[in-house]
Amino acid sequence: MSNFRREDALSLLYGEEGISDSYIDYKIVLSRITEKYSELCQARRIALPGPDVIMEGFGKGAPLVTFTPISLSMKELRASFRDILAAFRDHRVCTADVCEWAREESDDNFLKGITESVITFDLHALKDLSEATPFDQTTLILASRELVKPFFHFLSGKISGTLPLEHWREGYCPICGDAPGFGRFSKEEEGKRYLWCERCDFEWPFQRICCPFCKNSDHKKLKFLTGNVREELRVDTCEACNGYVKTIDERKTGSEAETIYLKENTASVYLDILADEKGFSRLLPPFQEVAISFIDDFDDKKK
Repeated sequence: MSNFRREDALSLLYGEEGISDSYIDYKIVLSRITEKYSELCQARRIALPGPDVIMEGFGKGAPLVTFTPISLSMKELRASFRDILAAFRDHRVCTADVCEWAREESDDNFLKGITESVITFDLHALKDLSEATPFDQTTLILASRELVKPFFHFLSGKISGTLPLEHWREGYCPICGDAPGFGRFSKEEEGKRYLWCERCDFEWPFQRICCPFCKNSDHKKLKFLTGNVREELRVDTCEACNGYVKTIDERKTGSEAETIYLKENTASVYLDILADEKGFSRLLPPFQEVAISFIDDFDDKKK
């Protein structure tokens, strides 16, 4: 999906119930930043693992990020961070004083620290970093997620269509390991379920009656919530782990148009609020242990 289509799709949300125009403006600005720095990644050469390694990793639940060298240019990280801070300041995600401090005081070690922490979901490290700065942890997580998005969008676009997804059985992203940000029931494939990663903009198939977080398949504990705004949008919840994922049922849309995840995810922010009010949350992915185990085996084989 091109940046034009992203902006065009987001622009259609102006005036829609349950979402403010200022929030749409904010998402458009962040989308432009992601696209800008994804394009700069195009000139970078990445040593992708062979298909046998990917298949073995996928079979053990290890996403691509755990055995693919991550190449992030410090020059691009610094520039991207400045753009993200400007967006945060303009849309009051954090105060002007905090943004100015980050512009003037954050160094390469700080940027490396927050990118490495968010890639590996090391919230303890992010907490330590936030305590040494005016940033609160939530804002720092938001900034670090936006900081790594361009690389992962580039990586998913580069490798999309070549991954052996038939070997992937997990509810977290096969590329970066992040939790699903959204899902859909396919209109063309009789309700086949797909999940989507916001960080990578990547889609993968997943079991229909199964929680992507804890793999609970007891249908009595798998329910859904609706917000009474659009009948095709809902929140799939799991009472075993209290996780949730927003979903669109394409069979109810009455349209042949493809689902544009960024648009639907942005349009349904009211469902995130509803899920939170009901005690559900978007959980962190559980892949670290299996990933670390696979990395150790992979490194041993290279010796």
